[in-house]
Amino acid sequence: MALTFATSVAVNNILALRAFYTFIFNYTLHEKPSFIERLWLPRLKSWIEDRAIKTMHELLHDEYARMASVSLNDVSGDFFAVLYVVQNQSLLHGIKTGHELFQLLAQMALEFEKVRKPKLDSEYKNG
Repeated sequence: MALTFATSVAVNNILALRAFYTFIFNYTLHEKPSFIERLWLPRLKSWIEDRAIKTMHELLHDEYARMASVSLNDVSGDFFAVLYVVQNQSLLHGIKTGHELFQLLAQMALEFEKVRKPKLDSEYKNG
């Protein structure tokens, strides 16, 4: 079954939320947030996590997302990871927070990118 526009938007929303969550993490780690920012950044992170979980649950109940047929060469590794999780829902057992969901998706995207572009010369050469 083909990928619908709504499914594509939902997957991209999850990826955008993950990117924004990463930005906030990096900002709080490397910058010096002001007092006001330190007050609302935790709430913003919580909202992002909640929204990502809600969007993932919507995808899990979307028939078109569960039946979407795309190959790894057709989409990015991140996009493919989200669809893979939707189609293999057992991977979500134990995932309770958005942070855990983002970690799972990032790890899977990395593995899919390794599959897509494997290193041909992986042996160690001395000198």
